[in-house]
Amino acid sequence: MFSAGGFVSIQSIGATISERELAARGVQSLRHSDCMEIVENLLVRLRALDQELAARNKSQAKLERETIPAWGPEG
Repeated sequence: MFSAGGFVSIQSIGATISERELAARGVQSLRHSDCMEIVENLLVRLRALDQELAARNKSQAKLERETIPAWGPEG
């Protein structure tokens, strides 16, 4: 997606979508900057969750490799 100045950020797109969704539900009190801040916080939390899930998956894979015998689960 392009704007007059080049690419539009994911944060800006998310803020615009949020602003429109909130307005459709009667919320008119938030400014675009408020929506930008909300989306920024959401993106930070999503990144942290993604990192946590990746670490869990890595730990789970390591545990599975350590508990399954080399000849396979059937024996």
